[in-house]
This record gives sequence, C-alpha cells and structure tokens, in this order.
Amino acid sequence: MALALTEGQTDVIFGLAGNRILSPLATPFLDINRQRQAVRGEHARRLDQPLPTRTRSDHELESVAGTWPQAFRVILKAEAMAFDDHPAVL
Repeated sequence: MALALTEGQTDVIFGLAGNRILSPLATPFLDINRQRQAVRGEHARRLDQPLPTRTRSDHELESVAGTWPQAFRVILKAEAMAFDDHPAVL
C-alpha cells in the first residue's frame, strides 16, 4: 500500500527492516567500523580520553524486492557500538 502511494514520487525508501537480503550487505561495512571502533578505543585509552560509544557510517545501495516494480535507492547505516552492532536501513 505505502509503495503504491510513493511510486513515481520518490526514489528513496525509508524505514526498511533488515532482512536476509539487506542484512548481509551491511557485513563489510560493520567489519570496517568494528576495526575503526577498536583503533579509536586504543587512541582514547592511550590519551586518557573517554572511550567512543559508537562508530557509524552510512552507505547508499540499490535494492529491489520481488513485489516492487523497480529497484529503489536505500541508505544503509552500519554502526559498531561498544557493546553491540546496529545495522539498519534508513
């Protein structure tokens, strides 16, 4: 229903949940951000600064579902946090 309302009016979809297609696309970005989070933590400890709570990056991808009439541009957020990771499609 929402897709039909936006068809022809937008080229970006917001609020998609992670799924078996989109979630694996986040893996390389999460791996990089985990490494960056670790390096940032090492620098913070060495400089006696507060540890970073998260390292985040946003990425533009194209995705199409079987029920969609075309591919749409989606924005992927890959966030490595101090206690857990948070991949999301914005």
